This record gives sequence, structure tokens and C-alpha cells, in this order.
Amino acid sequence: MYVMRHFAGPMAHKLSPVGLLWVSCLLASGGLVMLSVADSPVTGLLAATVWGIGVCYMWPTMLAATSERFPRGGALLMGLMGTAGTLSIYFVLPEMGRFSTTRRSKPRGGEAAFKALAGDALTRVLALASQESFRKSRSCCHPAYRVRGYLAARQIQRWLQACQK
Repeated sequence: MYVMRHFAGPMAHKLSPVGLLWVSCLLASGGLVMLSVADSPVTGLLAATVWGIGVCYMWPTMLAATSERFPRGGALLMGLMGTAGTLSIYFVLPEMGRFSTTRRSKPRGGEAAFKALAGDALTRVLALASQESFRKSRSCCHPAYRVRGYLAARQIQRWLQACQK
């Protein structure tokens, strides 16, 4: 985002602020659609890149367009723009999750995929994670991280035991 914003001058001079917002919105929404259908790490990275290019100009351009169109609004208007963005996230993201949950005909993976993972590979990883030597390793010095890793490993072990019953 830093590099894209640093070299945004030529694009900002060719497009109006509203035009740049339109292009940003199109790229961001296209990236989100691509992320929803990405099925490999490469397509996921490509989709995230398209989304990131779209998003990197949205916030500064929105503030610039607001300050150009309503110069007497000052800091109050900038704060209201930030509040509007925060409220949209607060109300829209749960609806997007609800839509994603109810519209899918079949959950990806599901219990069968989890049981398939509960085979040898996952059991070995969990056994390694729960070993005393792993918990006391110096790769992560802060005790809170070690405790969190241990608790996560214990929770996964409980889930595995529940699935095997």
C-alpha cells in the first residue's frame, strides 16, 4: 500500500477523485469475489493482491473527496466519515457472514474432512505440540505464547477425541 500510494500521483491526476473511488471500489469488489472462489494459494494471493490494490486508494481518496467537496466540514466531517466506515463494518460484516453461511449448499469439508484429518498426520502434529519439550522450547520466549499454544493443542485434542467417539 505504501508503494502504491507513493506513486499514485499520475493516476490521481488522470482521474477525478470520484473516478478513482469508482476504480478502487471495482477492484476491491472484484478481489473479494476472486477470494471467494480461490481454490489454491496462488489464486488466493492473486485475489488478495487485486483486493489490496483496490483498497489502498479508498481511504485517502474518500477523505480527499470529502474535504474538497465540503471544506467547511473540518475535523468533524472527517470524524463522521471514519464513524460511517466503522458502522458499515459493524453492520455489514455480520450480514456477509450470515449470507455466506446460509447460501452455501454444502459446507466445505465438514465433519468427514475433519475426521480424515484426524488420521496419522494430525495426530503426530498434536502429539508434538503437547509434548513437554515443545511447551518449554525457547523458540517462543514469552510465557503467554507458550500457555496459549498448549491450551490450543489441548482443545484440538478434545475435539479429536469427541470426533472419534
